[in-house]
Amino acid sequence: MYLILISIIFCFSSCFNEVDILEVNPNALIFESGEGTQYFDIKTCCEWHIECDGLKLGFGLPAQTDWFYISSAGGEGDARITITTKEGTSNNITDLYVVSGFKYKIVALKQK
Repeated sequence: MYLILISIIFCFSSCFNEVDILEVNPNALIFESGEGTQYFDIKTCCEWHIECDGLKLGFGLPAQTDWFYISSAGGEGDARITITTKEGTSNNITDLYVVSGFKYKIVALKQK
């Protein structure tokens, strides 16, 4: 029991020290109307997840909204996230919140 508690404390403390970071690059993606693909990078050592209005998570299916698919809505460590807009969509805007521990970064998505 004590070993599990020590492991949990170590995990949380290692993720909240001064050298741990959360970065996204770029912090905005602009799409033309219709289908298109772009990506952004996440840099962190910890677990992370992505939130946004209307994001639907499906078992065995990519996370998606009414106008785009996202390659991964969660993970651990550095990642490249691909956003693919759907055919027949236009004039959309939303913010993705990349959350890791108590930190978060915003990636703005806009479709013309």
